[in-house]
Amino acid sequence: MIARLTIMQFDPARLEEVVQLWHREVVPAAREDEGFVGGYLLTNEGGHGLSITFWETEAAMKRTEETGKYHQVIGKFEAFFRAKPSRMHYRVSLSYDR
Repeated sequence: MIARLTIMQFDPARLEEVVQLWHREVVPAAREDEGFVGGYLLTNEGGHGLSITFWETEAAMKRTEETGKYHQVIGKFEAFFRAKPSRMHYRVSLSYDR
């Protein structure tokens, strides 16, 4: 499994707007993608956010970047960002639950 981590900084006064837009735009778009497993959006009151999405394969994850879909969806948040978001890819080496 592969994880894509997107690191964001946004206006903290607009936290709820960011979460609601994420729910309306990112979640449905990701669910349409072949190979999408799941994801998390982590935020704090200081205006920092992490999006972690999980993919069956690296090819499935990269397909969303190569087709432009990732950039199109993340572009809907441009008015909220204080800095350009960055992203990194990771291999999920270990997964555990309670």
